Amino acid sequence: MPQLPQYNSQRQITTQANAPLESGAVERSQAIVGPLVKAGGEIAQKWQDATDTMQYTTAKANYQTGLVEIEARAASDTDINNYPKYAEEIRKLKQENLKGFSNKLIEQKAALEFDTSSKIANIKLNALFKKKQIEVNNVNIERLITNAKERIYNASSPVEEEQIKQEIQEVLSSNISKGLISQADGEEIWDKTREDIRKGIVARDISNDPEETLKELKKGEEGLYPDLTAKERRDYLDSAIGAIADQKKEKRRLRSQAQIDNRDDIISKIASGDIQQKDFPEIINKFAGKDEKLQLALQRNLKGQQIELTKEDDQAFMGLAIKMFESDKPDDVSNFLVDALENPNISRNRLASLVYAARLRGEEIAGNNKFLSNVWNGIRDYFIGNINKAQETMINIMNKFSKEKKTLEDLPVVADEALRQERIKEYPWIQNLPKEGEIRIFPDGAKRKIYPDGRIEDVK
Repeated sequence: MPQLPQYNSQRQITTQANAPLESGAVERSQAIVGPLVKAGGEIAQKWQDATDTMQYTTAKANYQTGLVEIEARAASDTDINNYPKYAEEIRKLKQENLKGFSNKLIEQKAALEFDTSSKIANIKLNALFKKKQIEVNNVNIERLITNAKERIYNASSPVEEEQIKQEIQEVLSSNISKGLISQADGEEIWDKTREDIRKGIVARDISNDPEETLKELKKGEEGLYPDLTAKERRDYLDSAIGAIADQKKEKRRLRSQAQIDNRDDIISKIASGDIQQKDFPEIINKFAGKDEKLQLALQRNLKGQQIELTKEDDQAFMGLAIKMFESDKPDDVSNFLVDALENPNISRNRLASLVYAARLRGEEIAGNNKFLSNVWNGIRDYFIGNINKAQETMINIMNKFSKEKKTLEDLPVVADEALRQERIKEYPWIQNLPKEGEIRIFPDGAKRKIYPDGRIEDVK
């Protein structure tokens, strides 16, 4: 029967070896373990060194990337007073990237490098924002001088002009003394400003009173502009002469337009019945010596030739209307309207239509357009060989315009509608065509689609 091990509480644990070690065992053990321990220590140290390097590299990369990003935003910042904001961002960036180092020596090394980079970055950003401030200041100097020149040109007296010049000089002197602009730049700005003012005053005077300015320019050094060079004086003399011619031309235009407006007002009121024949003598006296053509037309109408007639003379009406359509001169259009007033064959209704036609043609001439003449030419071409039909259609269009107060933009639509109605009247079978239209060959050989409402489209 096998013997089981028994616990013997009387036995004591002792440090005494049961038997002596074999001679040389310790030495052999140390020879084996020693190199292993040494190798393990070297590996651990190398890994620590690698970790330190990785932490340093990561921190420096993040810091430098952050600096670049801060500098880029600062460069595009339009707020010239924002430098403190970016300085604080740099400080926080340094602090953030010094966290997490396991080696204090490496952390200290990084801190020294970050301090140096931060100082350089702050110097750059500070200089950048100062440059921006100076640039804005220079722009403000230009604005101030521009406004000052305008004030000088509008000054009420030479004394006020000199006061404004003194303001400019004081601003420039202050900027020079503070180092914002150099002495040379300040003098250059003032010389250019003074030159601009000198020339601008002459230009202003030519604009305000070219005739008086021309007299002063002709006086040479004895006049108001003694400092002009020979070439400048010649140029300003030419400008003054040109301004006088332009002024006279504008006065003639204004007189002409006033006459056109007066005629339009009177003739339209005659056409509407607001002005009766009994009022003519008063109007004739009012325009005595001012508008002889209108005077004469009113005097002839005293005979009662045209105003009370109801018969419409298509030929007389269209003759004057076509002259209006084809004229490029507002004065001529107005003269044709007066001719209509004088014509005994034109009724009030037709006169009203011509008033409206004259107004529309005036608008066209001002806008360099020919809507009316183009519409007339199109209608005439459509009714080729039948001028009476063309005139009748154009009369209907003009009457519609006059009654409904249409605008030039409505003209093509109204003309197209009139032509469609004429087609239906001339060719009643058109109304029986299918809704989608029908293609027909026209006398000119072209294929066109005709619709029941009279519309025609070219077929490609």
